Amino acid sequence: MRDPCFYYRNGIKMTRQKKPNKRLNIFTPLEEAHRRIKALEWSLRDSVDFGFNVLANSADPMVIMTPDKTVLYINPAMEHFTGFTLKEVAGIKPPYPWWPKETLKASYGVIKRGTGRGIERVEHMFQTKNGEKAWVEITSRPVKRNGIAKYFVVSLVDVTRRKTSEEALVDYRAQVDKQRQAIQDKDIALREVMAQIEEGKDRMQREILANVDNLIVPLVKKLKLKGVSQKYLDLIEANLRDLTSSFGSNINNYKFNLTRREIEICDAIRNGLASKEIAEFLNISRQTVEKHRTNIRKKLSILNADVNLATFLNRV
Repeated sequence: MRDPCFYYRNGIKMTRQKKPNKRLNIFTPLEEAHRRIKALEWSLRDSVDFGFNVLANSADPMVIMTPDKTVLYINPAMEHFTGFTLKEVAGIKPPYPWWPKETLKASYGVIKRGTGRGIERVEHMFQTKNGEKAWVEITSRPVKRNGIAKYFVVSLVDVTRRKTSEEALVDYRAQVDKQRQAIQDKDIALREVMAQIEEGKDRMQREILANVDNLIVPLVKKLKLKGVSQKYLDLIEANLRDLTSSFGSNINNYKFNLTRREIEICDAIRNGLASKEIAEFLNISRQTVEKHRTNIRKKLSILNADVNLATFLNRV
């Protein structure tokens, strides 16, 4: 029986070529399309798994919601931050349990903008399950398909510490401004008191001078008529008129350490009395006066200076 797969040509055994399978050629493109579809499905599945893993492992709290504001998913970081589980919040709509009652109106405004065009780093107050308040920065971005938002990915950043520091800084600046204003007020009050004191001093000086002129000077003039030395009376009169000057307190300064007798001699010198006249007035010798003058110049640190003692004393 002849083998259909072989034939002989010129006594040589030849292999018969099979005709191409037209049916196989017809289904090959379909199989290729099926293979590509399977590959696309696996790629899409990998993409979804990757996105889910990014959300689940993100350190920042994140929420997935629909355009009608329904919560679809919160990641573990959001559960940890708020204290609410995915089971508790999945499928809910506003008001969300992490909204404080006192900021509901503002919260509705934020979510309205967040599920519109999206928002970028908007600060808002949150409330945890145990009632603690926290500040967050909210960023919301739409996930679009064919130009239409299908979902919104909302991410949060805890900025409570920074917000607390900012509020503390504002309070500190307010306190500093308050203290500065208080100091300015005290300064104004002190200036008013000093002005009143100066006015009182001026009035007291005028009163003293008036009493000297009206009561004491007439008595001195009467002594002049009785033959008392004119220079001594002039000295008394000058001292009476200088009752309000600062010479007495300045020359008695502890830095100079002058004795009572030296202060008397200083007063006589500045009023123009010579050493001989001072000796007669104080009933001491002229040598004693000269010795006192040397000690006075030494204590005033002008012993070797070319300075007139009377001129120096009138400047004290």
